[in-house]
Amino acid sequence: MGTVTKGRNRSDRVPERRGIVKGAAGLSPPLSSADLEKWVDPGRGAVLDSRRFAAAFGFQENRVGVSEATTPASGPLWMEITGFPGRDGWRAGFTTRRAGGDLAAVLPLLGWEGLPILKPIQQHGNHVVVIDSAGAVPGTPPQGDGVVTSRRGLVVAIASADCVPLILFDHAHGAGAVLHAGWRGTRSRIAREGVALLSSAFGSRPADLVGLLGPAIGPCCYRVGGEVMAEFRAAGYPEHSLFRRDGDGFLLDLAEANRIDLIEAGVPADHIRPTGLCTRCLPGLFPSYRRDGVRAGRILTFLGSSPEP
Repeated sequence: MGTVTKGRNRSDRVPERRGIVKGAAGLSPPLSSADLEKWVDPGRGAVLDSRRFAAAFGFQENRVGVSEATTPASGPLWMEITGFPGRDGWRAGFTTRRAGGDLAAVLPLLGWEGLPILKPIQQHGNHVVVIDSAGAVPGTPPQGDGVVTSRRGLVVAIASADCVPLILFDHAHGAGAVLHAGWRGTRSRIAREGVALLSSAFGSRPADLVGLLGPAIGPCCYRVGGEVMAEFRAAGYPEHSLFRRDGDGFLLDLAEANRIDLIEAGVPADHIRPTGLCTRCLPGLFPSYRRDGVRAGRILTFLGSSPEP
């Protein structure tokens, strides 16, 4: 947990500079939920003094005036990790509760107003849709739990509310992926499928990919039964790395399972950026199905680019 210097009011609190990302190459320790709670007002769902939050924790934050805001009325609409994905014209990030599961308020602030959005109908599996640079954007959303693309002028997105959202990007070929990894998709190796499709469709080398694991339910909160552990064991996952006994069940580290898959698929460990943000622990920032039930909203994790110059 970071050291906090107390000022006159809550917005004067400044934690030590310990970011999720330290420069373009290399990571500092993941940000803990306890650190973030000092910046969140759960009653309003707002990041307190989000400009300082951004500077301290490596986020690029983007604000709109209160008159333009949806509920809650302050804090960032979306978050980006500094230096990711790292190619001109491309941006990637994830929305907060304030965005209400919609990119409508976000795209104009990115300079992307009017760009098409492709969000597949998710199935909790490992099917990933390919959209190449010349291919038409489907008029009807395809079924699947991810999209890989090299198309400029398109925003691809997946929705989550505890599942792990992944973004992959290849600087050399200007191609990337967004993937939705619930426990079933993870067990079915959707992370590996994304890497394989980037390679087969666009010539991407796994060693050249960078990856981001977005906000998801953490190993502090994701309690599952023995049947889920048995599924992962049967799929060949290292049980001791992912499961911790919790009463008559287990706590599962779903993000770590996907990180392991990316590494085994050839993505270098130091190219993978875990945010370490637990959706269930952070009601002021993110929806969580485990916490909120059927009324939970959705995070939209997105990757997109401006049209070709």
